Amino acid sequence: MSKHTPGPWIVGKPSVAHGVQIFADGGGSCLQAGLQVICTMPAKGKGRTANARLIIKSPELLLQCKCLLADLESALPRLLRASGMVTPDESLWAVSIKEAKALIAEIEGA
Repeated sequence: MSKHTPGPWIVGKPSVAHGVQIFADGGGSCLQAGLQVICTMPAKGKGRTANARLIIKSPELLLQCKCLLADLESALPRLLRASGMVTPDESLWAVSIKEAKALIAEIEGA
């Protein structure tokens, strides 16, 4: 499976002809001013602006989730030992870490 188009992504101006388009800089087929269309949404519709905001921030959100997961995995054993609590494999965090890794793998096409 191919990798996603890296960000930043931007929202174009809504138009009757094209709806709302999400663009990425560079790479692939350049349609207007060097921008590649990521997706097109209907010009009208409930939640259109919120959906567009979520879509354009997806690359950044994925990167931050990966960084947060790495930080958590590195700090968790020390934190649990210091508190005298369960081992990392026995903690509820282990389940969340496993689920987060699975979701990231799915997003990245692994």
